Amino acid sequence: MDTWLIAAPLLAAFFVLIVMELWRDMGQAVGAGGWLVVLCLIGLWLWTVVRSRQVMLRVPQITMLIDTAPSSAEDMLAAVLSRRVMERPLRWSLYHRLAMLRHRQGSMHEVVAIGNALLRHRIGGKSARILADQHWRIRITRGAAGGSVRNHLLLIMTEAHLMVRDLHGMHQTLCELHRSKLSLVERLQLLALQTRYELAAGYVSNVLVGSDEKVHLAEMMPASQSGAMHMMLALAAQRAGQTEFANWLRQRARLLITDQQLKALVPEAAQTS
Repeated sequence: MDTWLIAAPLLAAFFVLIVMELWRDMGQAVGAGGWLVVLCLIGLWLWTVVRSRQVMLRVPQITMLIDTAPSSAEDMLAAVLSRRVMERPLRWSLYHRLAMLRHRQGSMHEVVAIGNALLRHRIGGKSARILADQHWRIRITRGAAGGSVRNHLLLIMTEAHLMVRDLHGMHQTLCELHRSKLSLVERLQLLALQTRYELAAGYVSNVLVGSDEKVHLAEMMPASQSGAMHMMLALAAQRAGQTEFANWLRQRARLLITDQQLKALVPEAAQTS
């Protein structure tokens, strides 16, 4: 239920109280029915607040279970999303977790569908802090600082578009990310996704633009992701005929990432390593 739908009965109750007091001053008899209506409206509001609070307390647990026990996270999300009375921001937060779960499960078409539905609304703000785990999956933790939910949705949607080979959709989400205010972690994630997009689309020259700076930024990433970034740059350099630079990048990559990790992170680069 939207916040204004909850506020409207309260405003109506306040108006009723004013009218009743005016009637009292005018000597009119006020029955108990009016007060009963007011008490029912207040009770409905309190019931909504309590139910929303109960759901809110389960959000961190759901977030944790997405990586550790996806089936349990699925059950919890199904249970809380079935509740009709809930404030809109909280419901958005739950659907955001559902998008994260589908991303974890590899259901990329559903990630895109959920993300598009959420992004039609004005969601965002600094309600979540974005971190990356050792597999370079984005992890959400509660906190006041960091990137927005909107940025995170765009990032996982970009990867989802890549996984289903929808380069047009990927280009659109990349453009949205470039127009957004990003944290350092988000910028590094964007760099990796942008590089993968340019390789997939055949824009080799774009990959090599600012290659020295990209190598420097790659050094800020976790080891395996840094290795994957080096290998993508090496692939672009090889395609551009810069063999010496490609060999140097490939040697650095092999110090940071195993073949198995590379295959999981960047399959297209693993095929030529």
